[in-house]
Amino acid sequence: MTNLKKYLSSYKFISYNLILIVIIYNLTKTHPLDLDCYKDEKKLINWIANNTKSNSTFFVKDFDSFMIRVFAKRAVFSDSTWPFDENSLREWYTRLEIMRKADNFSFIDYLAHSKKHSFEYVLLSKQNSQSFKSREPIFSTSKWVIYSLF
Repeated sequence: MTNLKKYLSSYKFISYNLILIVIIYNLTKTHPLDLDCYKDEKKLINWIANNTKSNSTFFVKDFDSFMIRVFAKRAVFSDSTWPFDENSLREWYTRLEIMRKADNFSFIDYLAHSKKHSFEYVLLSKQNSQSFKSREPIFSTSKWVIYSLF
């Protein structure tokens, strides 16, 4: 009788864990960009992936640059991701400082930095795109705008 109880209790344990695994899988199998809260981001990423060259670089402000790197497979000018080697540390820090000052940039400032650091596009939130008033974005959603610098 005790062997039967051990067998049933281990069977229950395994069953509960399998059910838990299935539930977790079903909750997490959705691609992150397919979630309703990322509709604008998905449009933006799809546009970038389908309408820019694979070697394009983006100056990204107020947007999760990880999405551009991973889902659109494009480079970003800089972000908080630590460089892989010590030789890149100085360049990374210089770019990070430029990113911190970008809130006050005019279109001319972006253009000057793009020539020195080779980026072709600027991605900003609509509310922070005042420095591009006279420029027409090449793509926009309800939250985001992309400007071309070439």
